[in-house]
Amino acid sequence: MVVELQHKLDKLKKEDRQLTEEITQLSSQGLANEIQAHRLRKRKVLVKEQIQKIDALLVPDIIA
Repeated sequence: MVVELQHKLDKLKKEDRQLTEEITQLSSQGLANEIQAHRLRKRKVLVKEQIQKIDALLVPDIIA
């Protein structure tokens, strides 16, 4: 289970980096690609949320 979560986390982090690159490229191209960039930003938010959920599962809360 932990290995599967770690693998999924790695894939999501890779996707997040790719989305960042694509958004940067589209934003530099001007207003014509702004709709597509907006869609990618929304996807990026979802990916970040998934990353946070998996991180929370992999790193238990330690109450000191």
